[in-house]
Amino acid sequence: MNDAKVKKFLITGGHLSPALSLLEFLLLQKQQVVFVGRRSAFSEQKDLSLEFRLLGHRADITFYTLETGRFTRTLSLGLVRELFKMIGGVGRSISILRKERPYIVMSFGGYLSLPVCLAAFSLGIPVYLHEQTIAPGLANKLIGFVAKKVFVTFPETAGHFPRTKTRAIGMPLRRELSVQTKPGWFKESGKPLILILGGSSGSHSINVLVEKTLPQLLQDFQVIHQTGDNAYGDFERLSKQKDPSYTPVDFITPEHMAYLYRKAELVVSRIGANTFFELIHFGKPAVLVPLPWSAGNEQLKHARILETARTAKVFLQGQPTEKFYSIINSAYRERKTLTNNYEHLQRYRQLIVSPQEIYRGLSVELV
Repeated sequence: MNDAKVKKFLITGGHLSPALSLLEFLLLQKQQVVFVGRRSAFSEQKDLSLEFRLLGHRADITFYTLETGRFTRTLSLGLVRELFKMIGGVGRSISILRKERPYIVMSFGGYLSLPVCLAAFSLGIPVYLHEQTIAPGLANKLIGFVAKKVFVTFPETAGHFPRTKTRAIGMPLRRELSVQTKPGWFKESGKPLILILGGSSGSHSINVLVEKTLPQLLQDFQVIHQTGDNAYGDFERLSKQKDPSYTPVDFITPEHMAYLYRKAELVVSRIGANTFFELIHFGKPAVLVPLPWSAGNEQLKHARILETARTAKVFLQGQPTEKFYSIINSAYRERKTLTNNYEHLQRYRQLIVSPQEIYRGLSVELV
């Protein structure tokens, strides 16, 4: 590179929100950014991933798509197939890295980033990892061995990684969360607003729960429902609902999320690490539906923290639909108490940081 002050950073990983936070900060610092992500939200499906929607056509970054395998914990033909896909992912990653020659690789975890990090390590490119969750998955534990440094959000997570290179640094939230931009499609109905989120790709299980309870919910509430755009056709099907108090959205753009968080009386959601800290940031009472198969059962652990602090109620997937509706009603009735109880979570609020903290932690000399 001709300008010694400009470095090229390659960002990858499954936790998109903190990755976007660092990406935007790097661009403000006039650095070059390459992003390696998925084209489809799920393998063998045509629905576009959120990272591809947001980044795939931007002119200020270089975006590469990558397909790779996932580790499974059972011996089967499926595991063999996934291992072959993983080998292919490493090969593709080596090609990308040789072409782009990044100064470092910054991983935000997950199965997709593992082949990129292994390829970078084999080529002598420094690897850094940011672990968002309280319970790391297998892919991130493996990345931890080849990483030059591991940054963790929760101090108690540090014990899962080599002690000498692990540092608790907190969770960077997106810059857009400080801005309130009203969606053009949003119209108030006069009823209390419930915001229903299923993660960046939506959740079919939550969509089914919501669909079954809509007749009851819409008697008393306005519902904004992020469905995702999945192979089950949930968004298309739910879009046929004609009640003015119900608005299904395939995905909510980052610039609109802050507005809806602030308007909502109650949030119903999965509870990945990013949502955990967004709820604390906005102090929103919630009904949490942890993903049952999340790595290390991390979503349930996040949910129990908020439940113990009495800022949220937990619905376990598989419980009767009637209980889902009952818990929503209960949380709404207790919303003021749930909101006030966020004052007991200052320890976690202090873990919300600027992306500049990760940038500093990289210890990169930008001369």
